[in-house]
Amino acid sequence: MIWNSLVKGSRITGANQLKRFMSTEAFKLPATGVNKTYDQALEYLTQHSNSKLAQAKKIDEQLKDAKLDQAAKSDLQTLKETLLTEAYINLPETQHKFQTGDYNVTEPVYKYLKTQQWNTELKPIIRQRVEQMFVSPDVLHPQSDYLDSHIKLSVEDGEFVECGKFIDAEKTIQAPALSVNTFHEATKHYTLIMIDPDHPNEATQTYQQKPHWIIKNIPLSLTQTKVEGETVLNYIPPHPANGTGTHRYSIILLEQANGDKTELSEFTTGDQALPQFIENNKLTVKGAYFFRSKWSQAVSSIYSDILKIEEPFFGPQPIVNPLVGKDGKLRGRYHNI
Repeated sequence: MIWNSLVKGSRITGANQLKRFMSTEAFKLPATGVNKTYDQALEYLTQHSNSKLAQAKKIDEQLKDAKLDQAAKSDLQTLKETLLTEAYINLPETQHKFQTGDYNVTEPVYKYLKTQQWNTELKPIIRQRVEQMFVSPDVLHPQSDYLDSHIKLSVEDGEFVECGKFIDAEKTIQAPALSVNTFHEATKHYTLIMIDPDHPNEATQTYQQKPHWIIKNIPLSLTQTKVEGETVLNYIPPHPANGTGTHRYSIILLEQANGDKTELSEFTTGDQALPQFIENNKLTVKGAYFFRSKWSQAVSSIYSDILKIEEPFFGPQPIVNPLVGKDGKLRGRYHNI
């Protein structure tokens, strides 16, 4: 590991020690000997890093003790990861690699930085959008902690789509590419479902939750981010009908209680379809994402070429004037008296 080369020894001063640690191809330190304060800062960072790395090395020796029980080993491993994080977190190259995405997420410092970025930057924004657009409570229970994982989506041209953004139906004819950042090292299995909570229900003159895509038994971990599993419901392209306004296509990540052996009950369309599906299959919400779409010319081709059904059209109910008879003539105001 990198930290071994820093600890072994040497009494090399700040800038030179950091140069020894850093890859000159990926990152280049500013010149030293120009600003005294900068040189002192590098010296301090090196001393602090070496101190933490020396402590981590001692923990490594303790972990070799065969008499340690599992609980003690776990505590020591956690302490070691904390020390390694503290050793590297303030180094310029660490910050540079994290900002450019050139890092190994299994290294403690990058795992910590990624988790902090999710909790302090990304998660609050996604939660705000989910609540602002009423995905919670229309789809998700408002009191549930539904954001333990970061769902990312990109459409066929490779465009990354931020949560809540409008996408033309033409760009989602093909299934989007999905990835999920979770923050646990062990592999867990999930179900992913995409639903439209704004699908019109003509019988009740309201809306219902219609499924568009269901995949189960998706293995995910800190290093497994690609959504690959068993397809339960093949992808149905978003097709917001003419006259129905904006639709919120919601993608929900659900942790499976029974690992990779989950058998799902049927998803039945209705205004409370998702909560019933979650309860029936003992699933737990762990991630949420949505994008918006509304009718465009591309929707007509989806109905005719893919769904093979007649395209519906919706509009407001006609206003009935009670003073106009069936013959179209105005009746007297008091004709029923």
